[in-house]
Amino acid sequence: ITKTNQVIVQVLEATGLLSSDLNGLSDPYCQVSLKKHTSSFKSKETRSTYFVEKTLSPQWSQQSFVFDVPAKAAHDPKETRHFSLQCAIKSIQRFSKDKFLGQTHVQLRNLKDQKESVSWYPLMGKLGQREISKDLADRSRGSLKLRVQWVHDYTGLLDYYRLCSDRRLETLRKSKAGMKRQLKTLQETAKQKAEAAESFNMVGVPALAGIYK
Repeated sequence: ITKTNQVIVQVLEATGLLSSDLNGLSDPYCQVSLKKHTSSFKSKETRSTYFVEKTLSPQWSQQSFVFDVPAKAAHDPKETRHFSLQCAIKSIQRFSKDKFLGQTHVQLRNLKDQKESVSWYPLMGKLGQREISKDLADRSRGSLKLRVQWVHDYTGLLDYYRLCSDRRLETLRKSKAGMKRQLKTLQETAKQKAEAAESFNMVGVPALAGIYK
């Protein structure tokens, strides 16, 4: 996010997806778009994550998308209720149209106080489309985990920047701790090798000397 009146959605992971291939797995990716339930609004183009091969529980890294939201939506409840984020899961198909696996809608009116929301959302079929059979209708389409935040004034923007800074600092702390563990492991390995070499010199060399006498 670089300014007010923007919403950011980060696609984190999904679980329990339907299979699309004969091997019982899928190659899923997620498409995200901002929708308004009137014909007068034209949202930005649909954004897509990369696809993850052969899984029903994909995880994505650093897949965040930002959309501009009309300023009026933040102050007029009647306007706010028309906006939602649509997230559709599809599976890559090499020789045919990509297969639809499920979708969810995140209503902007449910994003409270410009705070970050991390939640699981159930995946549904296409609205208004009848399922082919009752068996398919009864099957769960899985769930999608998203991190979403809608910023519409400067207070929210400052809170967003602070949250991003805290997250970066936490990443750096974890990296530092990981490097310390690696260094300790290397030091212990080097010490063990030195002790083994010293033991060999103390035991092995006199024995060899006795052979050549």
